[in-house]
Amino acid sequence: MAVCGLMFVALYSGISSSFVNIRLARENLRGTQVLLEKMEVIRLLTWDQINSNGFVVTNFSAPLFPSLSSSSNSAAFFYGNIDIQPVAGQLNANYSDDLKTVTVTIRWKSGSREQSRRLSTYVSRFGIQNYVYN
Repeated sequence: MAVCGLMFVALYSGISSSFVNIRLARENLRGTQVLLEKMEVIRLLTWDQINSNGFVVTNFSAPLFPSLSSSSNSAAFFYGNIDIQPVAGQLNANYSDDLKTVTVTIRWKSGSREQSRRLSTYVSRFGIQNYVYN
């Protein structure tokens, strides 16, 4: 009976830890999707749009499950911001007006732990966004 009880406890803990690992993997995957989505939007903007105040929404939220509405559980949401800064001081002065650093950061609560991810890139005045055809 003791051996059966020990096997049942081991089986139960293995199953519960696998559900936790699946939840964490799902949250990490969705967080990566949100980061890439925001970076792709930045990639499609023109230099003037990136530099105009208020055109790029700097604070955003995204649900863990895209079918959820905003009135659903707030623990199932990613909260993030987009930071666009000049690259002054890191490069030759000739390029400082033609280059920006874009950083997208997201945060979410996973159980009792705060999680975050960050993705950064450079955007230039004469970059790939100029090659988008309408």
